[in-house]
Amino acid sequence: PKMKHHYAKPEIARMPMKNWQERMKRLHEIEEKRIEIRERIKERINSIEKRMQEMKHKERIREQDMAKRLEKYREFRTKFLKMGLKGEGFVYAKQFVVHGAYACVDFMNLLKLNIENSNLPNETKEIVLANITNYINELNEKIQAVNNSNTPEELRNATKELRTVWNEIKPKIRIYAQLVLISKLKNVADKAEMIGMRIEGDLSVIKEKGINTTKIENLLDEYATHIEKAKEYLSIAAEKAGNEEIAISYINNARKELHEAFNILRHVYMEVLKVKPKLFMGNNTGELWVDMNGNVDVEGHGIVAVRGNLTINVTPKSGVVAVVGLEKLSETNDSVTYSGNGKIIIRGNVTLSVSGDFRMFAKGVANVYLNGTGIYRIKPLPKEKMVEFTLNGNETLTIGE
Repeated sequence: PKMKHHYAKPEIARMPMKNWQERMKRLHEIEEKRIEIRERIKERINSIEKRMQEMKHKERIREQDMAKRLEKYREFRTKFLKMGLKGEGFVYAKQFVVHGAYACVDFMNLLKLNIENSNLPNETKEIVLANITNYINELNEKIQAVNNSNTPEELRNATKELRTVWNEIKPKIRIYAQLVLISKLKNVADKAEMIGMRIEGDLSVIKEKGINTTKIENLLDEYATHIEKAKEYLSIAAEKAGNEEIAISYINNARKELHEAFNILRHVYMEVLKVKPKLFMGNNTGELWVDMNGNVDVEGHGIVAVRGNLTINVTPKSGVVAVVGLEKLSETNDSVTYSGNGKIIIRGNVTLSVSGDFRMFAKGVANVYLNGTGIYRIKPLPKEKMVEFTLNGNETLTIGE
């Protein structure tokens, strides 16, 4: 089957706002089960952290194995070059070929761990992991033939077959390594975007103090533009992964955009430190970031920043502190609905419902219902780690206490 390299999202899912009462009822039910939900989230986070630690341990073992193999490869190659294939030189020749090939196997096993731990689509993961396993089996078969060789001629033939198989495998392994790199850079871009949205939320508090934040806002817009460009380059790189030169070109472009973004971020922090009052939202606030296609309902107290192609209803409407690029669809005494491609900042005791293809950052004490596809990162309380999960269906979450 054909691999899906890209990160393109499906058609935007929009939930009709007529389901408002049903959705609000569900949020109230979350409030009644807060402790139970919080414990379930904690268990999942602990499970993820344990798996990550195990994965890192396995990676260290693989890296050490590969380093030892390469050391042996160099050692036996040097001995073989001095003696040739005669006498002990024949043994050295076999050993340097075998250790070099096993270093390739170690690299592929390390690559498998990186693929398993990446945010590549599950379908792509399954295909890639199966292919790499087959490549390892093919290579092991040829390595065994080298080990079983008894004469220089048999060794030459076995080595030639081994080299032929590796040359066939190598271009595919390079593609998979690129996909891992793209996945890691996309993860960096996502986290960078989350930082920007967190700062945008903080600005809503700063502005309430009567402080001019225009310069910071302009810097953040520039920062967000570089992040968006980096994501676009990474998406193209994934699609072009079969062409190494082109893919690497787009990966390098993405790196440049991220580098520019982080340079701007340093200036943003410097400006924020000049004007930032003490932001206090309670000792037990949590954080949630989502990148998804579908809908989200949120009820609680805090700061929420949403950007993307979306429709959003906010109650009370006084909770809306900034809107860019969105059109007001309707308004009542209590609530307001916006739609379009843009961003919105909300603050206070609010209830909101979002649908579309969007990213959202929330900080505070809140009950949340997610329904759709994508990823989310949650930090239930300040002292806990932020952990990423895949979203494929619905999730009931709480942050803060």
